[in-house]
Amino acid sequence: MIRLALLILSFLFLFGFFELAAQGYVPQSLDTNNITSGGAAYSVSRTGDFAAGFAVAVGGGDAQPARWTSAGTTFLPRLTGDEAGEAQGVNDAGAAVGASVNIMQQGQLTFFFLRGVLWSNPHNVVLLSSLATSGDTDIVPIEGIALNNHGLILGYGKRPQVDGIRAFVLDQTCGEMTDIGTLQGTQNSSAEPWDLNEQGEVVGSSEAANF
Repeated sequence: MIRLALLILSFLFLFGFFELAAQGYVPQSLDTNNITSGGAAYSVSRTGDFAAGFAVAVGGGDAQPARWTSAGTTFLPRLTGDEAGEAQGVNDAGAAVGASVNIMQQGQLTFFFLRGVLWSNPHNVVLLSSLATSGDTDIVPIEGIALNNHGLILGYGKRPQVDGIRAFVLDQTCGEMTDIGTLQGTQNSSAEPWDLNEQGEVVGSSEAANF
């Protein structure tokens, strides 16, 4: 779920974005070009050259997908018609995955519709569903969570008419999408993925269906 209400600028205590002092870490703002009023970084590349998350522009507005380097903040593009977004994972090449968000107001209710996306560079956004050409392509990606340096993308989505949330691994090199399954082994149980390593191993949680 996108954290639209979080307006506190995060500090990233990880290699490439801190200076290691004798007694520990020294927090530094990622927004060195001073174009945001707040945000949060969720992930950092292995090299420490890139971080990814969301940020709010100076002057306010909706949370926008963002990537950080030593040069500061770069806002990433959204899908056409969407108002918000967030980047969840970034690899050593600076490619990022996350969600583009369409915000719809119906009366007093606000609805957030997330679509999983890939930013192959800071100027190009594509739907994860457009990259899936084989395998479990009936899963509609809601959000990308992580990606490694070998073309594997971890994310989650839903199958039409099925209640469970499904975690998937999408191989960009061949277009194959794979449902990674659940401990329960049923279609309406859910899996929530959290991270993916260079070997393609995934960690997360598995949940039984709610009755």
